[in-house]
Amino acid sequence: MKYQIIFLGISMLLSGCATVPSTKGELIQASPSSQKYCYSEPLAEVTQRLRSYLSACYRPMTVSGSTFAAGVIIPIQSNIDWSVEEEAIASGTRFTVKGLGKYVLSAQVTGPEPTCSTTLQAFAGNQVWTNRFETLDKVARNEKAECPY
Repeated sequence: MKYQIIFLGISMLLSGCATVPSTKGELIQASPSSQKYCYSEPLAEVTQRLRSYLSACYRPMTVSGSTFAAGVIIPIQSNIDWSVEEEAIASGTRFTVKGLGKYVLSAQVTGPEPTCSTTLQAFAGNQVWTNRFETLDKVARNEKAECPY
């Protein structure tokens, strides 16, 4: 099931059904959705949790499967060149996920603020990627979270 969802997502990206930003700036400025979370854990711990999760889950990979067309089963293999870019920002770190040449997800970890030791702000490249916000929140809280594929 996970591979079918990946193929659907890849198909949407390649067919233009989903618009995804080409730069990190576009991702943050034009994000159709963002979410902000507040934690009592230290900035360094939350940052390391997100670094570990993102680098493990968003790395180059090959996805194999098949499709059915004109009465014939056609094998499909797709290489997805996922990468995670990490950069220092004012009072924290920004992680940006890139795949298929587009920026799809960003997580900014900063702190402290008056009411939070650490803040996570997540940005999605399109509505499809907003479902990753909950997973990023789980990772930041040190809860078990699986990779999306």
